[in-house]
Amino acid sequence: IFDTFFTGDGQKKVPKIAADTADSTAPRKALSHKVAGGAAKGGAGKGAGKGAKDTASVGKASSQKDKASTAQLADLRKRVVDLGGKDVKGWKISVASATGQRWFVSPEGKQFATTHAVLKHLGLTGISRTEAFAKAQTFRQDNACPFTIKVQQGQLTVQHLGNLMVEKGPMASFHDESNLWPIGFKARYVDSETGTVFENSTLDGMDVFAEDAPAFQVKVLGESAATFVDKRPQSVWKQVKQHLEDKGSDKEK
Repeated sequence: IFDTFFTGDGQKKVPKIAADTADSTAPRKALSHKVAGGAAKGGAGKGAGKGAKDTASVGKASSQKDKASTAQLADLRKRVVDLGGKDVKGWKISVASATGQRWFVSPEGKQFATTHAVLKHLGLTGISRTEAFAKAQTFRQDNACPFTIKVQQGQLTVQHLGNLMVEKGPMASFHDESNLWPIGFKARYVDSETGTVFENSTLDGMDVFAEDAPAFQVKVLGESAATFVDKRPQSVWKQVKQHLEDKGSDKEK
């Protein structure tokens, strides 16, 4: 019995059954780790799958926003062109992530909440080309030449409206973004302060300068009679002003 439980020097022996029991837990722990590892791996796989689905959902939503923005810009472009404006090149749509609010953003970085606000910014809140043409036709029918309208410091009598040079093609310089220069237009202006009469007309530049562009002519009638022609309306009126100033100086002398 002594030899079974004690060593020769009297130390207590470790029972074999206890050692066997300790060893027997090793496979169980290994199995436990294996199961836990499998669970962790499975959880990671599920998490990765969910992440991929979330990414796909975000991508789909982003694609839908891009399509909506493209459609909105296309509608704005049509409105701008219909009203006689330029293309909206350089404009973009910005979407607020928190509210989903859409903003038109100009090339300069200014933001506008509505199409109307953009049109107002571009000076295009008026009527369309078709409507403007219809109104012009009606006006011409109701106001046969000559007709007189009041202007600042006098009155203007339109003697001839002239004709747009459509046959010269879109590249000709008979109009710009805000003006039309119909060939044959003639009007007479009477200055209410000085009584000076001015007759201005738009001529075909081919007959004057041998150029496919309008020529602007102003005649000063009366005592200071003179005729001036230039390629730009501002320039011809500067000549007229200088002429009248020179005449005034001569009178004073």
